[in-house]
Amino acid sequence: MGFSDGHSVQDHNGPLKKKQRKSQNTQGANGENPITFWDLFRREISPSVDKITEIHVYDFDNTLFRSPLPNPALFTYKAIGALSDGTTMLDLGWWQDPVPFDKIAETSADGSRHWNSYWNDDILPLLELSHKNEQVLTIIMTGRKKHLFRDIMSEMLQSKGITADAVVLKEGKFVNTISYKTQVLVDMLERYTNVKLVKIFEDRENQMKGFQKFLNEYIDAVNPEMVYSIIPVYALKCFLSPQDEIEVVTNEITKYNNKVSNMRSKAHSKKYASLALRKSFVFVSYYLSELERAVVLRDIQQELPDVFTKEVMDTYRFELEHIPLTRGMMARKTYMSLSKSHKELQWNLTHVGLGDGIISFKVAPCTDDVIKTLLTPALLPACTSSTSNTVPEDYSAISDWIDIQAKGLKVNTTLTQLVKFNITSDGKKI
Repeated sequence: MGFSDGHSVQDHNGPLKKKQRKSQNTQGANGENPITFWDLFRREISPSVDKITEIHVYDFDNTLFRSPLPNPALFTYKAIGALSDGTTMLDLGWWQDPVPFDKIAETSADGSRHWNSYWNDDILPLLELSHKNEQVLTIIMTGRKKHLFRDIMSEMLQSKGITADAVVLKEGKFVNTISYKTQVLVDMLERYTNVKLVKIFEDRENQMKGFQKFLNEYIDAVNPEMVYSIIPVYALKCFLSPQDEIEVVTNEITKYNNKVSNMRSKAHSKKYASLALRKSFVFVSYYLSELERAVVLRDIQQELPDVFTKEVMDTYRFELEHIPLTRGMMARKTYMSLSKSHKELQWNLTHVGLGDGIISFKVAPCTDDVIKTLLTPALLPACTSSTSNTVPEDYSAISDWIDIQAKGLKVNTTLTQLVKFNITSDGKKI
């Protein structure tokens, strides 16, 4: 039984037949003890096959641990995509670099490192309960590559005293993360044949959907008695300091350019362009913190369900980032004066506007003082269906507005000089 894309359950001759179990995937354990095969520590001792009736899988990044993310307040969405997709930068990029973990490490008096501030204290007790239960096979699983993260993951887990029956990092060649994760899961299910319940703790929706599709097909084809539960996890987002983040990204771009240069010198390829980090745009704005954006997103879903429908929530890219005052830098005297009088400012959401694939709010400051903004009336861009970068002027073209003042929606902001960076390819935006 193999998994061609992490979703369909097939063997080399076609769809999986009822009660067929043996994996034909050369990336899997193929009859070897899957704990020994997949575990970071290659443990020879594994839980008794007869005792295990449940498998609990805990994702690592932003499930067990608040991992630093590329900051959308610092980089354009296109730049974040290039850093995250694993292909634009030839297997380099944000998720292939252990340095962000180094940047947030704290050092104890004895010189040892720890990451106590970044563990998800809502999920760790559940992991501990799972591991203490002799009927549960407990797995920590991440899509991070084993050869890159073996050492630091081991250090991080040991610093917190976290244990599980298996700690699994990605190795081998898989088309995507979910195909690797489902292969690990099927290897475990092939060994632990008495499993009646699978629990998955996961933060990413696409991974949850992949697990759901796989488990539905596995139950139908192999074990109709088995059930599963997928538990969505929310962890407050975490970012590096701007200085550290720029340093990490610059170093990744340098490594990429060196790799491309080496490929060109060996005449392997001429199609890969050199990359560079460039300032994309600068605003002086009233900026929403990450926590404030989460609060506003919750409130508008509750109060405006006819606007922020399930389709919008699932398919639109949300901004809710800033209320622009000026494009470019503000005169220093003006900025200092405004910073002194209104560094923090609350705004009323007065209207919601729907355009062609865009939604925005009209906002009014909760002060009698005049606050000059880039657009009149002042706008807080909400979301877009476009994958391209948008600018505030795109939202000013909206003509269909709904008065929502009776809802009493407000947003808290901080005066900020907002600079974003893009990644260019041979001088052109990617």
